[in-house]
Amino acid sequence: MFPEADRIDIVSEANHAPSVHNTQPTRWCFGDSEILLYVDEDRVLQVGDPSRQDAGVSCGAALEGTLIALSKRRAAVEEIVNLWGSADAPELPGFTAAARIVCVPNNEDLQDSLADYVSKRYTWRGMFDPAAKGALEALAEWGHGHENLTLATAREDIGFLADLNDQMSLRFFKNKPYREELLSYMRFIKSHPLWSQDGLNLDAMQLSGLEGLAASIALKDPFFKGLDMLGLAGHLVTERKKTQSASAILFLTSPKGRSPLDTGRELYRRWLELTRLGFVAWPMAVLADAPDSAAQCASRFSLPQAHKLINVFRVGAPVAGYVPKPARLPVERLILN
Repeated sequence: MFPEADRIDIVSEANHAPSVHNTQPTRWCFGDSEILLYVDEDRVLQVGDPSRQDAGVSCGAALEGTLIALSKRRAAVEEIVNLWGSADAPELPGFTAAARIVCVPNNEDLQDSLADYVSKRYTWRGMFDPAAKGALEALAEWGHGHENLTLATAREDIGFLADLNDQMSLRFFKNKPYREELLSYMRFIKSHPLWSQDGLNLDAMQLSGLEGLAASIALKDPFFKGLDMLGLAGHLVTERKKTQSASAILFLTSPKGRSPLDTGRELYRRWLELTRLGFVAWPMAVLADAPDSAAQCASRFSLPQAHKLINVFRVGAPVAGYVPKPARLPVERLILN
C-alpha cells in the first residue's frame, strides 16, 4: 500500500512538523497497511524535557503531519492507536513506540484543508512587520473559536510578557546543564556538519555570522559565568524588542491529563491555521516550562483552571522577502524499515 516513493514523500512532508529545539525525534516504520511512529530515545532532551512532555508533543505534531500527508494520497485512516506510555506497545531497542496508524485504500479526494500550508509554515525569531487591521480582526476571531487558545493583544500585556520571557530565559541559561544541552543543538557556523539537518542554525535564530561567533563564545563558560557575575548575561538572551513587535501573544493550553500526542496534534493544526491567516510565530517555551511564570500567565490572562499551559507563542506578520530555509534530517534516517 505504501510504495517506497510514497513512503519518502509522506515522511518528508510529515517531518515539516515543529519539534522541541528542532530535535526531530519521530521515526516511521511502514507495514502493509499501517504506519508505526516511534520516538528516537537519543533525541529526547535529558535536561530540558525530563517528563518527556516535549518529546510527546513533538511526536504528536509529526503524527498530525503524517495524517495530513496521507490525506493527499487517497489513503483513508481507519484507526489511530495512541501508544504513548502503553505497556502493549511494540518494542524496538533505542526507540519507544508512540502511535499506530491503520490505513485502507480510498479513491475519494480526502486532502486535508491545511495540506497546502505545510510547506509554508516556518518558525520566525526575528522582528515582526505590523499586521493589517483585517488580519488582526481575523486573528482575534480565530482565537475566540478555540477553547484551548488565549490571545493577549494589549501593548501593556505584551510588554509584561516580554520582560517575563527575558527573566525566565536568563534563569534557564544560568542552569549550566540546560544551557549546554541547548548549545548542543545550536549551529553557530555554516560549516557545522548538521547546519542544514537539525537544531537551530543562524538563519533560524536570525543571527549574522558575527553575532553567531560572538554567541558561541559568550554562551559558554567561563565567559557566560563571568558576564553573569557582572550582571551582563541578560543582554545575551534578551528578546524584548522582538517580543514587543508581536501583534499578539498566543497561549496554548490543554486539559490536564491529556496525552501529549493529542496536544501535539492540536498544536500543529493551530500553527498551520496561523499560517493560513498570514501570520508567523516563535515559541517562548520557557514561560510554560517554569512553574512560576506559567502560574503568572494563568492568573493574569485567566487561562482555563482545568488546563495546563503547553506553550506560549509570539505572533506577528512576516517580514516580506525572507523565509528561513528549514533544517531537516535526511529522510533515510527517519524511516526504520
